[in-house]
Amino acid sequence: MEKVNMKTFSKGMNAEKIADKTCEQCTQPFEIFKIIVGGKVVSPGNLNETLCFPCQRKKEDREKVEEAFKQMELAKSQRKLRIFEKHSMLSEDLAEARFHNYIPDDPSKAEAKTKAEWYAKNFPKFLNEELNDEKLGWQSLLFQGSYGLGKSHLAYAIAHEVIQQGYGVIFVDTPTLLRKIRETYSKGSELSESDIFELISESDLVVFDDMGAEYVKQNDNESWAVDKLFQAIQSRIGKPTVYTTNYISSDLAAKYGQHGGRIVSRMMKGTKPIKFFGEDYRVKGF
Repeated sequence: MEKVNMKTFSKGMNAEKIADKTCEQCTQPFEIFKIIVGGKVVSPGNLNETLCFPCQRKKEDREKVEEAFKQMELAKSQRKLRIFEKHSMLSEDLAEARFHNYIPDDPSKAEAKTKAEWYAKNFPKFLNEELNDEKLGWQSLLFQGSYGLGKSHLAYAIAHEVIQQGYGVIFVDTPTLLRKIRETYSKGSELSESDIFELISESDLVVFDDMGAEYVKQNDNESWAVDKLFQAIQSRIGKPTVYTTNYISSDLAAKYGQHGGRIVSRMMKGTKPIKFFGEDYRVKGF
């Protein structure tokens, strides 16, 4: 075998060529050596090597970048989950709400479940505008129907599925949202009002549960509550959002007074309505 002296690296170090190979990446020929120091083999050479040294370095650098990106995405996903757990307002009876335990007893509920599952499964396409206004005409959902039909159950099932895909979600019932905003005006508040609106605006998906359940002054068409709801909904225009309400649109607009029409108009922009019918499961059997 040809022996090559490696004095340029260190005195007493030699390299002995043990194979000629062709790089599978760049197709250039390269040699494999074993390294000998002081008469002892310190690196036997890897006959299974398929890449030349420059291509191997590029591969290692690329793998480092990919691993760093994975760690960054993992940290981002974990941060999104912490935001959901910390800032979502969720009642205990919804904590275990999933698609598999939503049992429809009416054709409208069965259809709603099918559409909700499809929406959750295809959520990345809505977020990435592959299913945007030009194709479907909507990117959001409105679940509308009477009490106890499972609207919030399906809305949270969507939220849970989207979270599992690694996206940032906020789930809020509107009365609690308004209370949280009011609390920011107190000294020592952890969040500011702008922090809450930023969370709502920047989340991948927001669920506004129980629209119309909040208290609005009947004699004040310019009420603070109406203004804050308008801000929150306005910030979601063109972004995937799920609304639930017990009201029909005309009654909801009337509840919000002079600017109720604007709120409902913003809610319905790019939103597909899904109506629920049937019996209230909470009182069924009584």
